[in-house]
Amino acid sequence: MMTVAFIGNPNCGKTTLFNAYTGANLKVANWPGVTVEKVEGSFTFQGEQIRLVDLPGTYSLTSYTMEEQVSRNFILSDEVDVVIDVVDASALERNLYLTLQLLELGKPVVIALNMMDIVEKRGMETESGGRVHTSTATVAVLPEMEPVDVEIRDEDIEMQVFRSSGAGGQHINKTSSAVRLIHKPTGIVVACQEERSQVQNREKCMRMLASKLYEIEQARVTGEITGLRRSQVGTGMRNERIRTYNFPQGRVTDHRIGLTLYKIDAVMNGDLDELIDALATADQAEKLKSAQ
Repeated sequence: MMTVAFIGNPNCGKTTLFNAYTGANLKVANWPGVTVEKVEGSFTFQGEQIRLVDLPGTYSLTSYTMEEQVSRNFILSDEVDVVIDVVDASALERNLYLTLQLLELGKPVVIALNMMDIVEKRGMETESGGRVHTSTATVAVLPEMEPVDVEIRDEDIEMQVFRSSGAGGQHINKTSSAVRLIHKPTGIVVACQEERSQVQNREKCMRMLASKLYEIEQARVTGEITGLRRSQVGTGMRNERIRTYNFPQGRVTDHRIGLTLYKIDAVMNGDLDELIDALATADQAEKLKSAQ
């Protein structure tokens, strides 16, 4: 059985096409571990069973939202044979950003141009006069997020004991079995009086404290990555351009150092040595100038 992933921007008409292929033969559930809806369907073509998976509508695959994570993980899995990227033909500049990310993943991609009736109604015809259309795209280069590790040192914890309150019998109310832990560096306070012994309550407090510290550290790391991404992406306006790829002229220009190369095919195939060497030289020169 061939597995086909349907993906596209929100409101691009992806679900309409999906339903046209599968009809009423749908299976609706949630993706494992998340509340994002998972929709599957199937149909037969030339005697072969085709399984279609309707991925959540998303603008990118940067894995910052649950929908983006679900879509990216599924496409990268061994289940997917081909990806159908449903593109709103009336808004190509917005939709093709996702297309570029899909191509980078290395899976076979088929682009399905949708909303062609709107394109014709608006008179948005394909250019035949040789006019060159230009657009900008923002690309953020981010480090891979490391797993968050929480370390709790004994000297950072102040432990207080007190008698439990509420129902539970004489043992619960007459012994100092309840535990309160104060994390000195952060001021976080956790307490537990649910267990019968002080040792058990302390262990539970430690788990609660570790969970709270993990959430704080996770938020800090995520905030750093988000800030780095925003600083790189900027506004996406043309005056912030870094590099221009002009395919008709075969030209690549890096505006930061004023370097122009007429070898766009080689650059697109990964031959970036000349660009990287020039950027490294310019960076070293700038650092030397700042040090003087």
